[in-house]
Amino acid sequence: MKKVLSILFTAMLILFANGCSSSEMDSKAKIDPKEIEGRIAEALKQMGDKTNLKILSSNKTEDGKHAIALSNNIHIFIEDNKITLAAMPDAIFTERDDLDFAFVLLVGIADESLSYGERHKIVSELGLKGKNNLMDYTKVINHNNVGYTYVGNKDALLLEAEIK
Repeated sequence: MKKVLSILFTAMLILFANGCSSSEMDSKAKIDPKEIEGRIAEALKQMGDKTNLKILSSNKTEDGKHAIALSNNIHIFIEDNKITLAAMPDAIFTERDDLDFAFVLLVGIADESLSYGERHKIVSELGLKGKNNLMDYTKVINHNNVGYTYVGNKDALLLEAEIK
């Protein structure tokens, strides 16, 4: 498990280096990890048997981030005004439906004002549905004062929502 977290933290650093090209980040929102965990729990409850994801663990990491494990391959990290979904590339092959749901889940917890259809539209705009090679792909979009950055490589798949 420590190896997985180590890889995910390394991959998150790659995301921040690649996806956050602006040197000046105006961080207006501070996210409450317990509130986010509650939103996740409620969304998972509503999905019921349609997903295998569940909150396996929730804790504060050594570097101050809040980590929520949804499966062995899919985790959410919360820090300041950023929520990051980090997945191992194996998730594409072993739990693709759950990975797709996790992308929509992240968009929904970052911006509760979006309808379920709008959440799917943002995931599509990010290129996370369809034929893109998610292990060699990067995309950045902004919607409703939330910046979404996706970076995928052979080490990790990362979708970050930065609430501004």
